[in-house]
Amino acid sequence: MVVLAFWNRRSNAACSPQVAFLQEGCEAGCPAPDLLMLAEVTQRAAAALHPLGATVGPDFEESTGGGAHGVMALARHGDGITYADRSTLPNPVPIELPSKLDTYLKEQAPSATGQPWNQPRPLRPERWLAVRWPEASGLTVAAMHLPYAAGSRVWDTTQNRLTKQQAYQQLMTWASDRTSTVVALDGNNTRDWLEPSDDVPRPPKPRRSLERRWLDEADLFAVEDEFHGPGPSHGMVDSLRVAALEGTHTFHDPHGTQAAAKHFDRVGSRRPLAVTYRLKNDGHRMDRIYVSPDLESRIKRAGVCHHEVASATIVGPAKPKALCCGSDHALVWVEVDL
Repeated sequence: MVVLAFWNRRSNAACSPQVAFLQEGCEAGCPAPDLLMLAEVTQRAAAALHPLGATVGPDFEESTGGGAHGVMALARHGDGITYADRSTLPNPVPIELPSKLDTYLKEQAPSATGQPWNQPRPLRPERWLAVRWPEASGLTVAAMHLPYAAGSRVWDTTQNRLTKQQAYQQLMTWASDRTSTVVALDGNNTRDWLEPSDDVPRPPKPRRSLERRWLDEADLFAVEDEFHGPGPSHGMVDSLRVAALEGTHTFHDPHGTQAAAKHFDRVGSRRPLAVTYRLKNDGHRMDRIYVSPDLESRIKRAGVCHHEVASATIVGPAKPKALCCGSDHALVWVEVDL
């Protein structure tokens, strides 16, 4: 049995309490990960985490300066982890936008952004890491920190959505038809599906701005929705959902994450299976670990670790300062029989 985990540790979180947490384990009984993929790892955090085991990454882009952070792999046992795929995203392709938005951006965006208004921004290589782990029969484990889609201006939001869609499309292509593969991600994803019959279209949001309405017409969340929806073309399965819904598996939930998820069930939205991140407006996001189809039957347990944070805090009126040891993200994990 091996435990694979993913954690966005938060770039400005203190390193020493997180190192102590990973050394001492979770008091509520979540298992210690054998291989942990970490996002938002700074150079200082990488140095502090390195003594805990064999590490790969993070790859910092040179132009990002001292505030850079990336994805890192940490294996507690053995030193055999190596890079599996260091490829970067392909050159972005223009995407057809609604004509009214297209005209508006041509007039506004060039002077505001200094780059093509109808193309995604380049995805920084530090957001992606794939490693091969010989200790677990040559398993390939990848992690990706997807970019956010929000922006204060219409052209900024447009390019953020384009960038996010391009990243999801690349991840979809990479993950398709793979075997012996695990993909963990902070998808900056706000929706989840319950059952295939519950796959209803994204409800439109009322917009005061015409430009925002034009942007919504572009439907730049379609790839993201497919990736996390039922029957995605990449073929991988959500390990937490498998463990929670299959009668032969156990959903290890010591922190009451399912109870917390029910709090966010609203008309027109999709309840998350578990809450791993809280938005300021009382919404949710859900970090996930996907596995290739050949590993689905080997999933034994899965869970979400909020460490010392109780479910009452997660669903309280104020956004918690931290969900797991100084991070605004919980740690997600899966136990696989390999």
